[in-house]
Amino acid sequence: MNYTYAHPSISDATSIYHLAQRTPQLDRYPEYFYLLWCRDFKNTSLVAKKSEHIAGFIIGYLRPDDPQTLLLWQQAMSKEIINKGIGIKLLYHLTKQCSLKGTRFIEATINPNNKGAERTLRGISKLFNTQFSKEDIFDEDLFSTNHHKEVLVRVGPLLEENQP
Repeated sequence: MNYTYAHPSISDATSIYHLAQRTPQLDRYPEYFYLLWCRDFKNTSLVAKKSEHIAGFIIGYLRPDDPQTLLLWQQAMSKEIINKGIGIKLLYHLTKQCSLKGTRFIEATINPNNKGAERTLRGISKLFNTQFSKEDIFDEDLFSTNHHKEVLVRVGPLLEENQP
């Protein structure tokens, strides 16, 4: 089971969109969103491919007010590779690449019931021998639609001497 990890191209956007649509934990965005993402934020995103088939993705961006912080927007794995370690490998490769370019923190907002996302982020904090914290960021009453509260998870600092 050899996967390659690469930055997404615009031609990957449709596959990423369809995988996101099949992932119930993710918020829904139009296909156009993923086209723009693969154009504008490809350097802070990765796909896992096997024989040119996208089996997983992670998309993120550097926060404009804190460019040393990578905010992870979405991560999804196809059913064939869930719980096979590809998600943590994908996040590891993205974290490693970004940290070599100056990223010191990883953030993600997650549903408090999404234990898989929390487990993956805790795993990255252990791999990089750094801190893991979480706090409420957006309560349900801030949303105009029916939406769960969001918890901010922060991993870091990512220090060179702690890198695996």
